[in-house]
Amino acid sequence: MIRLLRTNILLLALFPAFLTAEVLQFNNGDRISGKVISQEDGKIVFKSDLLGEVTVSADEATVVPSEKVADATPAPAVAATAAPGPSAPEPTEEQIAEDAEAESMFNESLEVARSYIEKVVPPGWTGKYNVGLAMTESDSKSTQFNTSIEMKKDSGKHHYGWDAYYNYNANTDSAGVNDKTTDKYGTGFAYRYDFSERWFLQSDTTYLRDAVKQIRHQVTENVSIGYKIYDEETFKLSVAPGIAAQYNDVVGSDEKWLGFGTFKENLTYVFSETFNLAQDAYVRISPSGIDDIQWGGQIALNANLNKWIVASIVYNYTYDGTVGPGSSKDEQTTTLQLGFPF
Repeated sequence: MIRLLRTNILLLALFPAFLTAEVLQFNNGDRISGKVISQEDGKIVFKSDLLGEVTVSADEATVVPSEKVADATPAPAVAATAAPGPSAPEPTEEQIAEDAEAESMFNESLEVARSYIEKVVPPGWTGKYNVGLAMTESDSKSTQFNTSIEMKKDSGKHHYGWDAYYNYNANTDSAGVNDKTTDKYGTGFAYRYDFSERWFLQSDTTYLRDAVKQIRHQVTENVSIGYKIYDEETFKLSVAPGIAAQYNDVVGSDEKWLGFGTFKENLTYVFSETFNLAQDAYVRISPSGIDDIQWGGQIALNANLNKWIVASIVYNYTYDGTVGPGSSKDEQTTTLQLGFPF
């Protein structure tokens, strides 16, 4: 778990952040970083990457370049018209200088991280790193930590995708016994070739290891022919029937190889520049019987908070009839997570 936390701290540190050039210094000592839009008619229009556009009276604040914060002092008019009542003491020149130096060092580290990411990420690929807290309902109720990374590349008629994830939870189950309720990780690679504007061929390869459900190794190769029912800028819907072969090494089962007839569905809807909805579902039906059915899906509401942060509420459900005796076949999670695009 410590190794996981270290990994996530490192990954979070590698994501770009908005680099500021000016500081809006309020009379009470508060400061926000960003860029001045205008200063006229006794008003300051200031743009912060986190707060957006802010308009304040010139009597309430003053603008100082970040590299000269140490030399900035409030104008006499500002001091004379300060709001009545108790207020925080003005920061000393030494404190302002220390803050400016810390901000400069932080921005320099982000520039180094940005340069590193550009070297590591293959050309043409984009992605997002996600981390979140989940409320899980299976055989028990618990709090779950989720982390994942997803990447994609579009090149003409060829489309590539890759993802990896790790979910872990240890909590008290319904019987009051402390135990792990989730401990799984997996990865997947997808390739799609567009025959035309509507028809496409898709191949999906996935790997799963689940310590709680005692799935040692589950490798699935799915090939399908898909059709885009809707392919608009704000609304997309596609379906893809196909076949799949699966190697399933599960405790309590001697059957290692399974074949399936499959059906997949994918939908996205863009409400605005800020909000969008993404949903997908799948079902795998085995000729050996209904007991070996696998199905599931997820739905996510995403909000683009700013250029670098996406907040999401994600509901996920899975059912696996091939797990061994004593293991829960279904699992559902509702996750609130933050994503960091790159």
